[in-house]
Amino acid sequence: MNKIWKKVSSSTYTFSIDDKIIGSLELQLNNQGVDIIKIDKDIYTIEKPSFWKPNIIIFDQEKNVIIQTSIEKWYSNKFILEFKNETYTLLCRNNPLSEWAIKLGEKDVLAYGLNAENNQMINMKISSSDAKDIILLDFLLFYLFLPIALENMGNDITMINLEL
Repeated sequence: MNKIWKKVSSSTYTFSIDDKIIGSLELQLNNQGVDIIKIDKDIYTIEKPSFWKPNIIIFDQEKNVIIQTSIEKWYSNKFILEFKNETYTLLCRNNPLSEWAIKLGEKDVLAYGLNAENNQMINMKISSSDAKDIILLDFLLFYLFLPIALENMGNDITMINLEL
């Protein structure tokens, strides 16, 4: 499975798997609106309840909560992530470079991280398990990881997908 994120404008990225476009992420750069995920005909919004709470909520078109994160402890790098009646752990870690990951129990389900093999240019590595129906989690991790990617790679974001 080959997962690729592609920048199509200053605020829009498309996500494809094996050369089939799955959806897009539209960022509101003025911080006045909510960020939008489009997958097929479904539209989701990403909202942060407040500046002081790092929680993220993703709603569907009917304003139903699809994904909700809550911080484990106020000083922690781990979040509790609720998605499809499962409780995951969302965490930021060094592996060996910066990485956002989602775990179910002790097993990594999905991870987006920086990769610098053989002292070459830094790129982005996507590691995924064989878990099905987690496309929305790819959008969440890309959303969280994008500032790190832009800081380290500039606008030239290249991705590598690896199976866990």
